[in-house]
Amino acid sequence: MVHGRNSYKRSAALGQFVMHRGMIISTMQAVFSSIFYFASVPLYQGFLMVGYATIYTMFPVFSLVLDQDVKPEMALLYPELYKDLTKGRSLSFKTFLIWVLISVYQGGILMYGGLVLFESEFVHVVAISFTALVLTELL
Repeated sequence: MVHGRNSYKRSAALGQFVMHRGMIISTMQAVFSSIFYFASVPLYQGFLMVGYATIYTMFPVFSLVLDQDVKPEMALLYPELYKDLTKGRSLSFKTFLIWVLISVYQGGILMYGGLVLFESEFVHVVAISFTALVLTELL
């Protein structure tokens, strides 16, 4: 029972984080393209994309996989904790929509903020926005 409960909560959080991770970088690409007249120029090239999906954002994934909200003894002692799981609150349309809205907001702010705040450093917009993206994901 304890392992099933932890597995469900971890899988729900991990699935939504992975979707968030992809959606935030897609939003940044969409903002970048819309600012530059929908030119088909990628914001980030191959190695940055591969590194973002694997190396740079692996710590939040491990923290989600190894997370325990309550100790196993407490989960066995209080069966009321399982009611939340039967209602599907951890992985619902509402939580998915919240993650999507957070992704769109963060991606838009990161890209617009990087372009507005560092307008004179436009040559470095990729490095600035990518650094802000990775730091945001790690925090």
